[in-house]
Amino acid sequence: PLILLLSKIPKIKGVCEKLLAKYRYGVLIRFWIQTYLDLVISCFIQLYSVDSIAREVINNFIPAVVLGVLLVVTPGAIVVFCRKNKATIKESQQESEESEEPQESETYKRYKSLLGEFDCTERFEASYTYALFTLVRLLLGVSLILLTDFPYTQATINTVLMVVFAVFLLVVRPYKDKLQQLVSVIVETGVFVVYLVLMYFLSDWGGKYKAEEAVIYLTYGLIGLRTLFVAAGALQAIARFIKRKCQRTRVVSEVVETRFHSTYESQADPNLQDNSLFVKTHQVQSPN
Repeated sequence: PLILLLSKIPKIKGVCEKLLAKYRYGVLIRFWIQTYLDLVISCFIQLYSVDSIAREVINNFIPAVVLGVLLVVTPGAIVVFCRKNKATIKESQQESEESEEPQESETYKRYKSLLGEFDCTERFEASYTYALFTLVRLLLGVSLILLTDFPYTQATINTVLMVVFAVFLLVVRPYKDKLQQLVSVIVETGVFVVYLVLMYFLSDWGGKYKAEEAVIYLTYGLIGLRTLFVAAGALQAIARFIKRKCQRTRVVSEVVETRFHSTYESQADPNLQDNSLFVKTHQVQSPN
């Protein structure tokens, strides 16, 4: 709402409209993807814990049902969207790679936060990354909430789900950035190892204290690795921004200098030009 109000001011209208466009689509899509697992867990806790038909319970149950429907259809909706706009996505990504000022389609611009980080031109299966990502998180949330009475089944399903997503990352290699691809594979493989070690706690074997320490340190390591990658990406973005600013400043200074020299030459003393012409003319006519 604040950006919408500020967009009415003529001097900052252009900047605010760009921010508003990103907020309408990019920020909301990114928020939905990043908080998907949290939303799934909270939604299914609410649905699973209904034990009466009291008014307060129903008031919480109805929003949970609506949210649950949206969460369930998200993976399929992403697949349908990508298949329906396959040609548009490929053309827009190819244009953005070949041109400094690409003419991207409105559909691609609107949902760029869903597809921009993936290489969909060579391997279109990369566009399904977030579809599989949300499907895995959906099944993980269901497993964590509904299979608490079946620990072995729960642990097996969780481990298999992480293996599936890690294999997808290794085979498809969806990310454009090689560093992001490497970090994602390491993180997903690490999460798989964590789930694998957690299965150890279901057994009667000894040494569970060391296994617990291993899980804690591995979890901290994965969080730190992901944090370092995000920080590195932010630093790279800042460096690119400063580089573009410096290039524009250098170009502007060169243009100003060129215009100054051309203006200086065109505004030279006309008397000197006339005198030189007179002298040349006089020198040519003097023998006659």
